[in-house]
Amino acid sequence: MDGPPDAKDLQPFVLSDIQASNPDNLKEERKGKAQELGDSNKRARLLEDQKDDLDHILLGSTSVIRTRKEELKKAEYRICELGRMLDKSLTDKKEIKLDFEAQIRDLRDALKKCEEKLSREILQKEEAERNCHHLMYQLEEATRRFAVLESQEDVVQVLRAADQLERDLVQIAVEDSVDSDDGGKAVIREMPSILCC
Repeated sequence: MDGPPDAKDLQPFVLSDIQASNPDNLKEERKGKAQELGDSNKRARLLEDQKDDLDHILLGSTSVIRTRKEELKKAEYRICELGRMLDKSLTDKKEIKLDFEAQIRDLRDALKKCEEKLSREILQKEEAERNCHHLMYQLEEATRRFAVLESQEDVVQVLRAADQLERDLVQIAVEDSVDSDDGGKAVIREMPSILCC
């Protein structure tokens, strides 16, 4: 500062109240101010104590919050891990299901082919059995006819002999007709009655 202070700078230091110029008033005022200062200090200490208590509470709750946050992060990580495992499991199940469905389709196709082949074989077997029965019938029929023919061989010889006899008779009739008057007509008329008996 260069020189004496200005009046306006000193204004806050000037006692404007008449009572302030009185020293008793000043003592009381100082007492009141000291009381206020003491109360203010008590409040400050109380606030400081409360602040310390709150700091301890906040530190405890901060560690609890920090612990809870860590637990939440661990739980979130575990949930994500379980989600990945579930997705992988679902994917594996879908692949296994598709594989089983393909195997079932293949087995059904193979079964259908076997059934068709078996059906064809059954039809072929039935056809072969029918052919076998038909051939057996024909063989039995041929055997029966052969047996009949064997038993009729005597009949065949008799028929051949009869045929020869008939020719001989016709020859005799022709020879006799030459000698007859009507030219053998009467002999020929008699022949059917002879041949039929």
